[in-house]
Amino acid sequence: MKRSFLQALTLLVTLTLLATAAAFPAMAEETAPAPKTLLALGDSLTTGYGLKNYTYGGDPYLCDSYINRIAAAYGLEGGKTYINRAVNGDRTGDLARLLPSLENEVKNAEMIILTIGGNDLLGLLPEIAYMLSGQEVSDFTQAAAVFAAATAEQYDALKNDPAFVARMKTVLEDVGTNLQTIATFFKEKAPDARVIFLKQYNPMHNVQGFEAFGEFGGGFLTSINQAVEQVATAFGYETVDVPAVIDHRAEELTNIRLYDIHPNAEGHHEIAKAVAQHLGLSPEQSEDTEAPTDPETEAPTDPETEAPTDPETEEPTEAPTEAPTDPITEAPTEAPADKPADTDAPADKKGCGASLGLLSVLMMSVCAAFVLKRSR
Repeated sequence: MKRSFLQALTLLVTLTLLATAAAFPAMAEETAPAPKTLLALGDSLTTGYGLKNYTYGGDPYLCDSYINRIAAAYGLEGGKTYINRAVNGDRTGDLARLLPSLENEVKNAEMIILTIGGNDLLGLLPEIAYMLSGQEVSDFTQAAAVFAAATAEQYDALKNDPAFVARMKTVLEDVGTNLQTIATFFKEKAPDARVIFLKQYNPMHNVQGFEAFGEFGGGFLTSINQAVEQVATAFGYETVDVPAVIDHRAEELTNIRLYDIHPNAEGHHEIAKAVAQHLGLSPEQSEDTEAPTDPETEAPTDPETEAPTDPETEEPTEAPTEAPTDPITEAPTEAPADKPADTDAPADKKGCGASLGLLSVLMMSVCAAFVLKRSR
């Protein structure tokens, strides 16, 4: 009797397991097929801005960016089976307006990877400087001085200021609306495409001397990333948690100490590993398959050892010895009277010079880094 009961129980368990296996295939043993076409969209994080072999406004396929590594891991060819249409400085609204002109690329894409949202916040920094100081700021030099001098208590007070809360609410609502527009376009034009949003990291997280500013801005980046997550979930799309990779090592994985908030080469490698893992690729695939390089393309100059180049003419430029220019108006601005000009600091990509102390230059560059001339 006991043996019959055990035999019956064994048979029941076996049948149950077989039925479960039939209903739920062993997904852990399966991987999604490699896409035949990949479309990259978004901002300067995806153009590869600042990397070796990156050319301002030029070919986006030669630098060793995270997205080029992913494309190479899939065996895709830049300009053919892999298309990069990311634009420096783009905000969510810019991408929403750009997409209709990219309808064919979207329709042909089996996979779409994009970074967007950080510029929506960074474009507000002059307004934030005014709200902190109560004074009009005519250029980023003055804004930088405000941010450098502000205390944690001032940032806390600003977070509770009704005018500021209303302004940020409007911005975040616009971000949400634009993301909805972007996701809807993808769903209509490429309903079967696999879409992956990369969340925006905080380049100022725990950066020495700017902890208060980093915490302040980080809160709103979190709100933007939450909007990205909500839209992705609603449309059945995916997200990659880039802040988990970058934020705790921001000084190491970005160019922030060179007055640039973009990921450095190691930062792009770490992002590529995170994306590869999300896609079911081994991290080694993203490391071993570097993006192709053009032997005729010269690497950009080292800002510590050589003169920077002008992004329009690609001719070497001298670091300015006079007051820097405002990155919006390009009008000359004066260095603070109590600080001598620092002629050894690197020039900004848009002509913002170097006659500032480290703190002011750092903050000015953070303000301007995403507000670039819209170009690949």
